[in-house]
Amino acid sequence: MAPEPADHRALTDCRDRFYSRIMESLLEKMSESGAEAAALPESVAAASGAGLGLRNLENQIDSLIEERDRLREENVALRNRQDSLSGECARLIERSEAVRSRVETMIARLRAMEGS
Repeated sequence: MAPEPADHRALTDCRDRFYSRIMESLLEKMSESGAEAAALPESVAAASGAGLGLRNLENQIDSLIEERDRLREENVALRNRQDSLSGECARLIERSEAVRSRVETMIARLRAMEGS
């Protein structure tokens, strides 16, 4: 069996923690109201809490996926911009070196003419 991707494991862990919180909350509310936890089977209690929160969790996951996709696109755009700027910087440095060389050559010629 192939290993699960890290994203899938993280989402599974998140879901499990979410379900645990729902169950804890449900049991806490039952104890506050005087109902006993044994009054409901665990599967019913988990299903009732999970059913309400599942849509919320799905919406949050969808939002996170959309945000991840947006950030990936932004990252690609930023990398392209960085590559473009790096190329422009290299061209400017090259031009600057060429100009410096020509200016130094002109200065050397002027000094040679002064000395003559």
